[in-house]
Amino acid sequence: MQSDAFKPDLRLRRVTILALGLLLGVALQTLTANAADQPPAQVGLPTNGVGPSLDEKLGKIIISLEFNNATISEASVYLTMESQRRDPDQTGINFSVIPEALQTAQPVTLTLKNVPLGEALRNICKLGNVKFKEENGTITIVSIRESTDDLNGNPQANSATDAQVRRQLQSITFREVNLQKLDLALVIQYLAERSKLFDPDKKGINFVLANIAPADNVHREVSLVRATVPLPELLDLIAQQTHLRYSVENGAIYFKP
Repeated sequence: MQSDAFKPDLRLRRVTILALGLLLGVALQTLTANAADQPPAQVGLPTNGVGPSLDEKLGKIIISLEFNNATISEASVYLTMESQRRDPDQTGINFSVIPEALQTAQPVTLTLKNVPLGEALRNICKLGNVKFKEENGTITIVSIRESTDDLNGNPQANSATDAQVRRQLQSITFREVNLQKLDLALVIQYLAERSKLFDPDKKGINFVLANIAPADNVHREVSLVRATVPLPELLDLIAQQTHLRYSVENGAIYFKP
């Protein structure tokens, strides 16, 4: 049995332990409050604040369009809106047109299905007889007399790209072609998707309807059934049925009247 002489010491120890517990609780609450005031950690995000470049956006944003005698200004507004709508960051790209280009540009009639934004821009500029350049985070459409470093203004680079497309043409064979009264706008989408599937390098080819009004596409239907057919032969058959011609231009295959 313990003596009463030990009881005061035990009480003192209990008080000390309780005091330490209270101090520890206050410290933990302070740390928690301070942590709550700090912004959450951004896991996996760049710390330099630099987003995707214009070149990256031009390659990654995928759009479709149908222009019937659209002005270059109308095309510019459409590209701005679509780039914002299709951009995962919802920032898109701003497109502008200088006054001189507005005066000299040609109307654009064009159909594209599921192509990179940069490809659409190059084809619009080619048909509109204008060029473009990147400055201050904006793409500016300029008159043909303005100098640019873009592929659209570099004949040597264009020639190399066209040569690559011609090599792809000779290496691709379509299998199980079954087109039943398919209008031309859907045909070019089919060609683009299947060319990627059957391309040995899996890159595929872009196809463009140029100078053909969208309303006229339904009058150019294609019906073809083949087990296997080389792509050049397939394009010849499509051209015959639609009374069009095709050519390799600007890194793509153009169908034109």
